Amino acid sequence: MKFSNIIIKNTLYVLVVLAYSYYLTILKFDRPIVPMVEFLVSGENIENQKGQIYCHTGNGYRGTYRIDFSYTKENRVQNNTYKIRAKLPCPNNVTNLRLDPLPDKGTVALKPFRVHSNVWQDIDLLNLFENIKPLSNIKKLEFKNNEILMTFNGKDPYLEITDQLQEYLIPMANHYISTFFKYFINTFLFLKLVLFIGYHLLSKGPVMVQKLSFIKSKIDSLIKKMYVFIGSFLKKQVTI
Repeated sequence: MKFSNIIIKNTLYVLVVLAYSYYLTILKFDRPIVPMVEFLVSGENIENQKGQIYCHTGNGYRGTYRIDFSYTKENRVQNNTYKIRAKLPCPNNVTNLRLDPLPDKGTVALKPFRVHSNVWQDIDLLNLFENIKPLSNIKKLEFKNNEILMTFNGKDPYLEITDQLQEYLIPMANHYISTFFKYFINTFLFLKLVLFIGYHLLSKGPVMVQKLSFIKSKIDSLIKKMYVFIGSFLKKQVTI
């Protein structure tokens, strides 16, 4: 094959992969948004306690747009640390989230926090901390060692964790780029594998058919011998 033909062949192949990867990327980010949150909460003696997340719908925080979660051994990731992942029961235009970390007084630490729209996005904890609004029974809020420490001094403590949810849900340019390259690499390797297998099947098809027929005949012969052996064994008289 001439060098120019090789160049043309590979150029067309790469163009096909680029086009398909672009299509998959657009398809992924054009889907309906599925808003979710995920974060870690640490605290002593909080296992089996419950918390809630509320969405603000313009008429305050209502139970209709609430999700409950619990700190259990199933979502415990290390000593006194629990991973909470929840699909938000919110309308698409909601911007405010309220977090009720505990049902009563106590201290917890909020660790890595991320949201999901079409992809997962990590939220800068310092930025999150600077926008928190204490609403009820919040004794102390502190940002320390890349954690948000929260101390509560009464029943049903809660705070507004963010009023910028829509901004967090917007995919950034790096999300499009990383998703595109992921699809490009996967598609490139997959098509290479398909072409490689197809080439060998077409070029060595008769030989492979002969080998498979030979293997099949050997297996059939072995099965037949096993039937004969079992049959002869069962015909023997059993004496005591």
